[in-house]
Amino acid sequence: MWFKNLKLYRFTKPFTINTAELNELLIRMPFHDCGAQEIQSMGFVPLLKESELLFHTNNANVGFCLQIEQRILPANVINTELGAITDKIELETGMPVSKKKQKELKEDVIQKLLPRAFTKTRQIRAIFLQEAQVLAVDAGSDSQAETLLACLRKCLESLPVVPFIDSAQNTLLTSWVMQESPDSLQVLNELELISTGDESAVIKVKNHDLQSDEVISHIKSGQLVEKIAISFEGLFTGIINAGFDIKRIKYASELTDENQDIPKDQKSARLDADFVLFANALEQATNTLRSFTKELS
Repeated sequence: MWFKNLKLYRFTKPFTINTAELNELLIRMPFHDCGAQEIQSMGFVPLLKESELLFHTNNANVGFCLQIEQRILPANVINTELGAITDKIELETGMPVSKKKQKELKEDVIQKLLPRAFTKTRQIRAIFLQEAQVLAVDAGSDSQAETLLACLRKCLESLPVVPFIDSAQNTLLTSWVMQESPDSLQVLNELELISTGDESAVIKVKNHDLQSDEVISHIKSGQLVEKIAISFEGLFTGIINAGFDIKRIKYASELTDENQDIPKDQKSARLDADFVLFANALEQATNTLRSFTKELS
């Protein structure tokens, strides 16, 4: 359940989910195995494997899991097969194959190869924090998050969310280095600086004192913090960027070990207890991030 990445979205108007009807809504897009002639298949699966429901809820927080299966067809495999066919045609006709014909042949090659292609499966998870009115997605990129949002909109018919913040907060992150960082987080020894001028210079600092003369001089010359490593309220560490996306999340052992007393044969109970812990930690983090934006407004 523990997310490795965090992309946050806020609701533009009060939003609630009727969990009594939710499964019937998500069944509009259930996951099915990728067919022999399908390049990709996607749909919702239970967040907790033992559950029959396509969602999980506890204390008004609702979790989802979108599963995507893709057939892997490397370009060089397609091109090799296509090249052999076009070479044969050109040899037989004495004429080059037109681009239009090559496009048709390529589509035929793909359809021929698809049933033999390996598949790769990945999941994109999300949690709706109803009290905080925030949707958090475990995604490493905007495109991954948007894929899940699009599927939720298709099922729920409405999902009025926008990115958690309206504009990048490079100045705020830079102030955590130049001034004192907030009580709720600790700045660690890794960051990425970007140039504010015409040149797109990027400087990466790792395992180095951020208060060193070298780092401070770069900031004083006009560079701003784009990413910085933090420890968040003793709950987890990660790399936060100016858009408030957080990656490379590692949770404190005190948090992840809290449910160790639940017997191993009670997997559902353990997963549900972890869901509560994770949701509570996430709610603390989002409330803290929201407090930063209020200070700026």
